[in-house]
Amino acid sequence: MKYVQFLVLFAAPGVWAGAELFPLETGNTWRYRNAATGAVVTVEVGERQEMGGVVYHRLSGYATDPLSVRHDSSGLVYRDEAANRDVLLLAFEGAFEAPRRMCASRGSGAGRKSGQEVPAGRFPAVEVVYSGMCADAGVTRELFAENIGMIRREESSIAGPWVFDLVAARVGNLAIATDPAGQFTLALESPRRARLTLRNTSAKPLSLEFLSGQEFDLDARDALGNSVWHWSSNKLFIAALHSLEVSGEKSWTVDLSEADLRPGTYTLSAWLTDRAVRKITASVPWELKP
Repeated sequence: MKYVQFLVLFAAPGVWAGAELFPLETGNTWRYRNAATGAVVTVEVGERQEMGGVVYHRLSGYATDPLSVRHDSSGLVYRDEAANRDVLLLAFEGAFEAPRRMCASRGSGAGRKSGQEVPAGRFPAVEVVYSGMCADAGVTRELFAENIGMIRREESSIAGPWVFDLVAARVGNLAIATDPAGQFTLALESPRRARLTLRNTSAKPLSLEFLSGQEFDLDARDALGNSVWHWSSNKLFIAALHSLEVSGEKSWTVDLSEADLRPGTYTLSAWLTDRAVRKITASVPWELKP
């Protein structure tokens, strides 16, 4: 059980919105795993930076070194401070130079691919292909899903192709967490309403066993990492074992209005309380305004 379904809206054919295909927001994080080797790559959006009156974000893990990037009409650009100009890093349509990638020299947006499956879900995606100077090293292909970001990167190596698939992400108010036992998401539908979703697209039902009537829990932590609110702390649950079989999708909607917290930004985490407690956990930033 490993997939999650999203409502993904694409722009008109031939027009790709870079801001949606590669969302730039401080704290956005994507984790990719090579199933063959176990190697993990993390891409992260850092703090906002202003240069010459233009806002950039620090991006690490995507290129060969951290870069200050922003979106413009051509795609994702980075600031070349030595040359005092912006340079195109990534485009989703047409051919482009592909700097800051090992052995890749040219890229090309290759159009939409439907139904791309990775551990984090099944998505329609936009494909970008690369060619380079090295026959046995370098990026060869990337897939991007709207409102999610890059979901797959393929590389060549002397040992053969390497595929890095998205296994976890935090993009705005959406969190994706996967492991071999399941796929779980936490999404804030509003500052006072959360939705927890467990999805199973395998042929066999997923069976979960719970030690009480409780099936999930949430907590909130402040900027120092202190736990300041725990959803289950004022609740009683029937003391009886029960099981839950999930075929397809199971969702829980949680009212967060009972959290008596001051305005500010917190980290909200959610998990299932089956026998594998906290085996699948998702966290998102949670902003409470006055």
